[in-house]
Amino acid sequence: MAAALDVRLIDIRAILVDLVDLRGLPTVEHGKAAWATPAFLPDEGAGILFLDELNAAPPLVQAACYQLVLDRSLGEHRLPDGWTVFAAGNREGDRAVTPRMSSALANRFVHLSFEPDLDDWSRWAMGQADLRPEVVAFLR
Repeated sequence: MAAALDVRLIDIRAILVDLVDLRGLPTVEHGKAAWATPAFLPDEGAGILFLDELNAAPPLVQAACYQLVLDRSLGEHRLPDGWTVFAAGNREGDRAVTPRMSSALANRFVHLSFEPDLDDWSRWAMGQADLRPEVVAFLR
């Protein structure tokens, strides 16, 4: 989607970050506490901030994302107007790492569910020059 829109994509694996990774490190400026914003958060331009595996992230990381998703900010850092936040995660029924996402965070999103179809995927895969036919045969 980012390539089609010709915008930047920042992919953050929420399950792999710690709260301090998102919030930044505390500093002192003019005798007051401030936060050094992480370098991976955008401060200009347009793009998609993609929070992958958000529902599998530790509860404190999910809580830090409340403000990021709803208010488009994290502490004093504000996402530029051209940025949109997307997230993804497995459903509880997928039998993957799927702790329940808090309702406070879940309510900040529109949820889209996708059901894989092996026949459709196989037709697509057979047209891909860089995908070995053994992969399709294994899945079938």
